Amino acid sequence: AANFFVKRVLDSPSNCRVIFTCRPEVWQELAGTLTLHLEGLTAGASVDLFRVRQAGSDPSEIHEAHALTGGHAFWLDLLAVQVAQNAGMRLSSLVAEIREGQGPLPDVTLKSIWSKLNNRETRVLHALAESLRPTTEAELGDYLAGELNYNKLSKAMKSLRRLNLIVVKVSPKGEELYELHPLVRRFVRD
Repeated sequence: AANFFVKRVLDSPSNCRVIFTCRPEVWQELAGTLTLHLEGLTAGASVDLFRVRQAGSDPSEIHEAHALTGGHAFWLDLLAVQVAQNAGMRLSSLVAEIREGQGPLPDVTLKSIWSKLNNRETRVLHALAESLRPTTEAELGDYLAGELNYNKLSKAMKSLRRLNLIVVKVSPKGEELYELHPLVRRFVRD
């Protein structure tokens, strides 16, 4: 499907440029395409990430998480946030959980996080997963009005932002808009 789309864009009279980011690497050898390989974080940058997130972990644990994720910044950040937000949680425990799990790393990591969320947080994620476009907190509140009052919605949003599970954008009007990372959206929908 991606190949078909790329060919159609290249054959169109449009002067637009399309950027795809993906893992695993996709290679196109068509005239008019450029493939750039982006590396994951280095082991040292991963240690810095955990330090900045105040996710106290032994460097050897961080190096193990780095190796397991291939340096994927999003997954390392999710792990760091988990450690920072949950007192007493050890990175080595999360890594062991991921190693014992089934399926690809993103699903296993998100299952681990999902099991620690409360009902209001999972309800907000479900609502965002079904949203067709980035949405404001007020729109989300209207959608969930029968299930969550404003106070519970606000608490859930703060928690999900701290866990880095929602993407925050700013509209041209200056409003904060919320949506899910595509991998998180797929996980929630499945």
